[in-house]
Amino acid sequence: INAEYMGGCLFQRQRGSFGQPPFVLYSTWVMARLPAIWGADAATFRPERWLEMSDDGSCKLSSRPSAFQYPTFNAGPRLCLGMDMAFLEIKLVLAVALKQFCFELKQPVEAHYVMSLTMPMTEPLKATVHRRF
Repeated sequence: INAEYMGGCLFQRQRGSFGQPPFVLYSTWVMARLPAIWGADAATFRPERWLEMSDDGSCKLSSRPSAFQYPTFNAGPRLCLGMDMAFLEIKLVLAVALKQFCFELKQPVEAHYVMSLTMPMTEPLKATVHRRF
């Protein structure tokens, strides 16, 4: 197998016994960290990339990244049918959890991942949770 890495995609040229055409694999994990897409600070957690601050101190989403730049739910005609439901669920969970609880990291942890389909962290992310009431 002759493989080339090009901007988040792994192109593999392989000819099997039946002469199958080449195939393309892409990694959303790699694409989410590419300086060519997100800038020189791509590896830095900066949610304000997509937030716009108003004069009253509140913030709103200024722009959602293109599904082709950040294809967590795929893009184009193969877009995940459950994407809107997933976004609704996370908004509801965050709204309820952040209203009722305060979260604080016990100690900063550098994230390392297990290479698998779901990419879990190798070490737990320890935090203390306090009820706000």
